[in-house]
Amino acid sequence: MLFIILALTTLRDQDVRFLKWKDVNFKNDCFIARDTKESVMGIPRKPITQVCKTTGIEFSSHDLKRTFLTIGEASMIPFSLLKPLANHKTNNDVTGGYINPEAKIMKAATFKIADYIQQHTALDEQNIVTLKTGS
Repeated sequence: MLFIILALTTLRDQDVRFLKWKDVNFKNDCFIARDTKESVMGIPRKPITQVCKTTGIEFSSHDLKRTFLTIGEASMIPFSLLKPLANHKTNNDVTGGYINPEAKIMKAATFKIADYIQQHTALDEQNIVTLKTGS
């Protein structure tokens, strides 16, 4: 589930692991990522290693962020919207400081990218691998 959330939201892995239930609003299909880039939780090395061994593909959780943003750019989502979607600061960009995207616009852009990902991936139930939980 962690990798799916990472792929469909562009959050950093520690941001997803830092989410609390009180920050998730299922009614409005939104969540609040608090203290981003501030949490000190470790990288999910075991699940990443399991996926790499199973698929033979080397990747990092940050690759999912790059993929999300690349699809966003290819989908003609403006850079001024991709930057806040990636939770990147705009304070060094004078023009970016004037742009304050509305939540519904950010949500629509996120769903556009997530829909693209889902349309271009296929669920093959015979190739599903259950990852072991850490104990």
